[in-house]
Amino acid sequence: MIAIVLLSAAGTLAAWGQSADSGRGLRTSMPETYVTKHQLLVFPFGALSRDHNFEYQPANFRIGSDQDFRGHLRTSEAQLFLAYGITD
Repeated sequence: MIAIVLLSAAGTLAAWGQSADSGRGLRTSMPETYVTKHQLLVFPFGALSRDHNFEYQPANFRIGSDQDFRGHLRTSEAQLFLAYGITD
């Protein structure tokens, strides 16, 4: 187990010391994500959130009273990240 941890730490340090021209490709806006020449990167993402005890106040939306209300909140989110390496 100790050997695995040490080998993984050595690999991480070696990767950290590499320069931008080390062959990992072009850095994207996603952390630690690179794209190389003629590589297509597709990253779909989705999230759903529900809160059955959401507290809100209509005055925060510049309508109604200052009274607190509770309600159900449902939100959804969908994103698609696309990248293509045209050149190296």
